[in-house]
Amino acid sequence: MTKAKTNALDALRALIAERQQYEQWMSTLESKRDGIQEHVFEKVYGDYRGRLERVIGEIHGHAEELQLSITALSSRLVEVAREEDVRRDSLQEAELRAAVGEYEPAQWEEMRAEAERELEKVAADRESLDSQLGELRSIQKLGAVGVAARVDRSESAPAEPIATSSDTASTVPESPPSAVAVSPSQSDDSVAAPVAAATASNDSGNAVPAAPSADPGRSSLAQIAPAAQSSPTVGQKSKAARTPAGGLSAVKSKEARAEQAKTLKCPECGTPNYPTEWYCERCGAELATM
Repeated sequence: MTKAKTNALDALRALIAERQQYEQWMSTLESKRDGIQEHVFEKVYGDYRGRLERVIGEIHGHAEELQLSITALSSRLVEVAREEDVRRDSLQEAELRAAVGEYEPAQWEEMRAEAERELEKVAADRESLDSQLGELRSIQKLGAVGVAARVDRSESAPAEPIATSSDTASTVPESPPSAVAVSPSQSDDSVAAPVAAATASNDSGNAVPAAPSADPGRSSLAQIAPAAQSSPTVGQKSKAARTPAGGLSAVKSKEARAEQAKTLKCPECGTPNYPTEWYCERCGAELATM
């Protein structure tokens, strides 16, 4: 190995040792972080990190030269190993010829001593090259290591909890009940049933007067035209539940009310009702007192 290559190799060794020193300092500094003010820690840590990155940059600058040296040494090692094998074979061949009597004993001893000296020299060269190549490869491996993993000193944000199906169900607002569609064929009893049911739940018996009908002709039309008989609704069932025990005949009379006119007006809202009704079909006011 030339003097220039030796100097370059020595410089590379020094850089690797310096890098390892900075990495050790940074690791020790991290373990001493507790009780140290953050800005002081950041200052010292940043100084070591800057030095480390500078050294790594210089090591990478020698990477190409180092690879060329490894390639050259590898080729030289192959040649020396081949030469060693050739000299070893030559020594065995001379020994065999001497054994059959081709060489005189003195001549054989001289040949053997010379061959062994050359073989030892080649073997020493091979061992030296092998050692140098191993050292260069070790340096290359150490130099290939990147910047030491930086410790993330920032406070990590807490992870948002993953919403489960039960949590999602609890946060979704309940949809309002869908409105029941009223067909045109339903009677006024079906339309006024929810109002009567709401009024019936009032224990005080005081009915809240409803707003007058938006259609003025509806009342007169209801007085003239007989109402079509409709199927029982929830509101009618509520009124039936409030019918006193003595009013069973009034319930039976509903079978014939289709032929009657709504002649009984509510004193509260003025809505016409059948004369057999106990409560106003619109606002739920009591009609039995009339």
